[in-house]
Amino acid sequence: KIINIQLTNTSLLNLFTKSLKYNLNYSTYIKMNNNDVVNNHHKTVIHFDVNNTIMPFDPVSEISLKEAISIYLSGNLYGRVVDVDDVDDVDDLKNLIVSGIDKNKGWIPYNELYLKKPNESENIKVESYYMWYHNYFYHQNRKKFKKDLSLKVREFQQVITEYDKLINSIEINDENDPNNIYRSDERFHFVHDEKKFFLLLPSFLKLLDEIEEKQLNVSIIFRTYGIDIPEIFDFVNGYIDLKIKDNPTSYLKNLKSDLNNNFKTLKIISSENSDDLRYNIADYDLSVESSDIDVKNSNSKIYNDRELYDYLSSNEGLLGISDDYYFWKDSDFQSFAGKPLLCDFSSTSKCHHIIFDDNIRLEEDDTSIISLKVRGENSLSISHVDINVNNSDFISISSNENPRNDILQKYENISFVKAHLSESCTDINYFVDKVYRSVDSFKNLTQQQ
Repeated sequence: KIINIQLTNTSLLNLFTKSLKYNLNYSTYIKMNNNDVVNNHHKTVIHFDVNNTIMPFDPVSEISLKEAISIYLSGNLYGRVVDVDDVDDVDDLKNLIVSGIDKNKGWIPYNELYLKKPNESENIKVESYYMWYHNYFYHQNRKKFKKDLSLKVREFQQVITEYDKLINSIEINDENDPNNIYRSDERFHFVHDEKKFFLLLPSFLKLLDEIEEKQLNVSIIFRTYGIDIPEIFDFVNGYIDLKIKDNPTSYLKNLKSDLNNNFKTLKIISSENSDDLRYNIADYDLSVESSDIDVKNSNSKIYNDRELYDYLSSNEGLLGISDDYYFWKDSDFQSFAGKPLLCDFSSTSKCHHIIFDDNIRLEEDDTSIISLKVRGENSLSISHVDINVNNSDFISISSNENPRNDILQKYENISFVKAHLSESCTDINYFVDKVYRSVDSFKNLTQQQ
């Protein structure tokens, strides 16, 4: 017998208790209240990268929409790296691309796109077209490299097909804008080839709608290495204004935030021990028209891991953080130097942090963009690190000396989600479903009922 009912966590526990006591012979399908999953006992802080995560391209860059999506797809087109002299198959020879630097090296594309890097073996080295082009053709400035790459990758049929699908999914038309809101308001669209497209992905707007409808206990932090925080604040606050116009008591009023008080820089202070970094948080100087990070020293503060966790956990509404790109770059893009994400997995934890970023690379040994640090007795197994149950210190999963990428993968869809435009553009429930899944996993892991 199938039972399809709405349950709270308390009633769920009672149901299982009674079924054991009376030996009920039921196959039970239980549908939880999603808002109960998020609101029960703790707060959820959602961190978002901006470009290629909640926006299809960077509006303040000189890269067009067509170029941005093409470059994204170049990271999903994988192929085999081969020695040219070893290729004798006719089809392989037909598809072979010879390196612009080393004529002995070639690359043969697979026939389909992948969201994750296909497995390698001792005899087969796999590389995305983006990395192949960067390694063997990169000899000019970054802007020219991206423009050339976007042209080259659109020569592949599998890329053309996916490109058309993504472009069509974010075009604003009668179907997804029946009231002509987004087309008439310049805050929400941009024009490309005489057509109007969403600046914010509809799946992200759907998450804002879900927060409003279910009155979820959520705050949002935008994390970027770019200079697009002012734009994203303008877009999101503008969308909230629309909601408030329709409903003056809209729950989203709690998210609306002033840019001047909520735009920060985070500079990492290095240490010999990557597990013991410090963070300088300061106001971003909006008067400086430069991509360089400038801070108002009169309002800066140094934080350790625990203090940074408390600071980010206490955020209400919107917060924008310009992370320390130069520290990451100067550290050879190793994950310990990336965007810090601190997560508490103790059974008394009152806050769950999750980040969405398109540059999370789990297939690489130590170059993911996220620097994950964890604490708490329910942290997932780290075999070579002794976690003291009562220890309030955070332990780095992205250590400089001993990267633990195998452990990092266990936190996928709990503490972080690698964002894919191929999914977030075409699935309106992408962010809603991912958030609920991660929150539920966090609650199960921390044993919170």
